[in-house]
Amino acid sequence: MGSQTSATGNRRQGRILVVADVAAERKSINTTLAHTGYEVVEAESGEQAIKLAQDVEHPFVIDVVLCDIRMPPGDGVETMAFFRRRGESINTSFFKGGCHGTGKGAGRR
Repeated sequence: MGSQTSATGNRRQGRILVVADVAAERKSINTTLAHTGYEVVEAESGEQAIKLAQDVEHPFVIDVVLCDIRMPPGDGVETMAFFRRRGESINTSFFKGGCHGTGKGAGRR
């Protein structure tokens, strides 16, 4: 389980939790968002994202959750339902991963 935080500049735009099982997808999203001033926290599964959010010893505010809808275990739908049930004003958005690579079969999972 690898979570990563990155930010650039002195002014934080907001904290975004990126949940995807494919490291290349997380890195691509992280790089783009961090470059524009967002703090990015990565989770490689829905289970890890939920554990990060429930960590009472190291709590942090999440402004937005971006989640791959197709990932095992704890798929994106279940993960987003968790964040929506929390009752906080967290914006949530799905994306469909698997569109990376250029070789034969690229974009398939």
